[in-house]
Amino acid sequence: MTSTQPAQATQAASIAPSASPWHEGELTMQRSVGVVERMAGPGRNQMSRTRMPDQHREFYAQLPFVILGAVDTEGEVWATLRAGRPGFMHADVAKKLTLELVRDPLDPADAGMEDGDGIGMLGIELHTRRRNRMNGLVSRQSGERFHIDVTQAYGNCPQYIRLRQYEFTDAPAGPVSKLAALDADAAAMIRAADSFYVASYVVRDGKKQVDASHRGGKPGFVRIDDDGVLTIPDFSGNLFFNTLGNFLLNPRAGLVFVDFRNGDLLQLSGRAEVILDAPEVAAFVGAERMWRFTPQQIVRRPAALPLRWIDVAVGADSGASPNALITGSWEDAAARLKATELSRQWRPFRVGKIVDETVAIRSFHLLPDDAGRRGRAACLGAAAARQRRHADPPIHLVERALGCIPAHQRQAPGIVFRSSSHNDQGRRHHRSARAVRQFRYRCFGATPCGVAGGGRRRHADAGHAAAPDSRRCAQALPAAGVAVPVGAQQGRAGLR
Repeated sequence: MTSTQPAQATQAASIAPSASPWHEGELTMQRSVGVVERMAGPGRNQMSRTRMPDQHREFYAQLPFVILGAVDTEGEVWATLRAGRPGFMHADVAKKLTLELVRDPLDPADAGMEDGDGIGMLGIELHTRRRNRMNGLVSRQSGERFHIDVTQAYGNCPQYIRLRQYEFTDAPAGPVSKLAALDADAAAMIRAADSFYVASYVVRDGKKQVDASHRGGKPGFVRIDDDGVLTIPDFSGNLFFNTLGNFLLNPRAGLVFVDFRNGDLLQLSGRAEVILDAPEVAAFVGAERMWRFTPQQIVRRPAALPLRWIDVAVGADSGASPNALITGSWEDAAARLKATELSRQWRPFRVGKIVDETVAIRSFHLLPDDAGRRGRAACLGAAAARQRRHADPPIHLVERALGCIPAHQRQAPGIVFRSSSHNDQGRRHHRSARAVRQFRYRCFGATPCGVAGGGRRRHADAGHAAAPDSRRCAQALPAAGVAVPVGAQQGRAGLR
């Protein structure tokens, strides 16, 4: 597993002034996928923009809620949602956005919204999948409202967003609670989520550069491990790597999960680690990397939002994100990892039937013998070719085994043995024995029905203690059973 480990786990990294709009963490992530040159243009055209386009100004004014990322007095970052009737955000000028929001001491992110603080903002319209981002500095003169002076303003793609329609409610908020660890309700909320929001930050040019971002997938795409750590697959995106780039330089992270049915918020602050390469990355369909989040502070705020959402469908659009639908799940990933593991292990079989097809060929029909698993009966053809020097012939694995499987099923999972034949009896004996050894065919409870180890001359030695006759092996097989590598059943292995 290849993971990144920030140099400092407790202090935010301070970045030296640079002409590039990308900081070193973002550039490191872009290098990992070979897009540094490609992203130079978007960096100049979007990340360097310090004013809101007119369409962004109009967009923010029509939203009923906003996602904010802020850093408290202890340096911990929090993500939150704040809501208001459309128009609670407005921009009279392109470089300043006003938010008509009163202070909320129950929100842990509120402590990071003082005058001069860095703040990250994401505006997202769930019923259209539109979203835009803005980072800046707080300008506050009262507890009734504050302004954001724009330092970065750019758009985002509509990927991984579930269509939802909102309505306002007058239901009162519930009591706030702080959790030492995820309880059953908090874990259930996370496992049911098809999205969440994440905040991160670095210190750049002496100021906190805070970012707020959206993450989405199928319900259950966030896994909770036994130790309470969350593991999140990272899917294809815009290649900006704002969030993961921040994590490389400063592992502090803030997450917020929303229960769209009742307005509950679950806010978590802790540490993140980026995983660039691991077996799970390859096993999880759509994942390009992963990251792990360790919660250190957890705040539950029931009915904190005066909004309720319902899932909607528009025409042929079911409402689910098309991008999310083509991603995998942790269950699928676990099954893929298990299949990979099994391909390197033995699987026991029992002999279901023995057929003497000719004087020289005896076939053993094998059935899986491991409890709770289902499989296809496989047919193993064994040739008992009498050697010139020995009265008791060893059992050879031959290509005739392929004939035991119907032609239309030969590409399906099954056991297919392939071995080489040779005119010289001694060399044929040696190759068969080597093939048996390579395939690791074994009989349980009986002398192995193949020659193990040694070279050609050793196999030709008188006595052949390692190669019993076919009669003894056939008598032992029905009661004992055999084992073959599982990979062979999947068509990944065979004798050559």
